[in-house]
Amino acid sequence: KKMTEETEKIVYPRLVLRPKEYADTDEVVSVKWELTAPEEKQVSSHPNQWIGLYAVENPETPITYQYTKKKNARKGFRDSKGVVNFVIPKLNPGAYFFKLHGDQNYFLAESAKLKIGAQIQMEVALNVRRRISKNVEQFVEVKWRQKPGKSYPDAWVGLYKCGAPDRSYILQKPAKHSGFATASTSGKGFVRFVAPIELGDYEVRFFQESYACCQTSKSFAISGGNILTIANVKDKTVNVHVECVEFDPYYAWVGVYGDNEVDQNNYITWEWVRTADVDLAFSLPFTHSSYSFRLFKDRSTLKPSTETVYMNKNYSKL
Repeated sequence: KKMTEETEKIVYPRLVLRPKEYADTDEVVSVKWELTAPEEKQVSSHPNQWIGLYAVENPETPITYQYTKKKNARKGFRDSKGVVNFVIPKLNPGAYFFKLHGDQNYFLAESAKLKIGAQIQMEVALNVRRRISKNVEQFVEVKWRQKPGKSYPDAWVGLYKCGAPDRSYILQKPAKHSGFATASTSGKGFVRFVAPIELGDYEVRFFQESYACCQTSKSFAISGGNILTIANVKDKTVNVHVECVEFDPYYAWVGVYGDNEVDQNNYITWEWVRTADVDLAFSLPFTHSSYSFRLFKDRSTLKPSTETVYMNKNYSKL
C-alpha cells in the first residue's frame, strides 16, 4: 500500500534521545535515528541528511546541526540508521527538541522534548511559624534538589508575585552555600524567606545563573487576616489580643471608641501595635455602654481593617 508523504514523515523515520528527558550544558546527548520505510533505503536517498537542535519557541531555526551520513565506497549512502552525538551548548534553560531532515529542509522526523538546564526539584512550605517571645513570623521555606549534572556556583532563589518579571523579585538569596550536583552526585539545599505581609499569590524561582530561570514552583497563596479579640477584662482594664498579618505591624495602631462613634479621630485612647502578635491593655473609664476596638494600618489611614466590640455589662449600675 502506497503511503502518502505526510503519513510517511510521521510513521516511518524515528528519533530516539538518550537521555530521554533532560540534559545540562556541556553534556553529550546521543540521538539515535532510523529510517524504516522501504523508500528511504535507496542508495541515493537523502545523501545530505542532517539533524538539528531547536528551541520549542523557535522551531524553524536550528541552534546547531550535524550530518548523519558518511559516504561509503562500497555501500554509497545505503545506511538507514545511526547515532549522532551532540554536545549541548550554553543555552537558556527551557524545552528543546531535535528534527531529522533529508536533503535541504525536507522534514523527516521530530524527537520528544528535551529539557536543558539545571534540573531542579523544589518543595515550598508556607506559613511555617517560629515563635520568638510574643512575636509570630510566617516563613516561606524552600527545599531543592539538583539531579547529577553541572555545578552552578552563582545560582540563586527568588520570591515573586505570580506573573512578575524575573527582575522584579520581592526577596532573593544565593544558593551557593548549599551543596551542588556534580556529574556523578546530586546536590540539595535550603533557603527561608520571611513571608510577605501583603496577601496574594506567590511563587519561587530557581536561577542557575544571572536571570536564567530553570525552575518555577507551583503558586501558593498567602492568606488569612488580622485578628483583634478581647482577651479578658479585669477591673477597668480591657486586654486585647492583636495578630497583624495584612500589613506592617510597626506602624499599625488600635483605637478605642465609645458608643458606636463614627468619627475615627474621636478616640478615647489608642496604642501602637508594633509587633505581629501582641497583647495590649487599655484602662477605660467605663462610662459608655459599649467600647469599639479598631485596628488601623497607620496613622494616616482612617479606615479600620477590623473591629471588635466590648459590651459594658456594668453600665446600668454606674
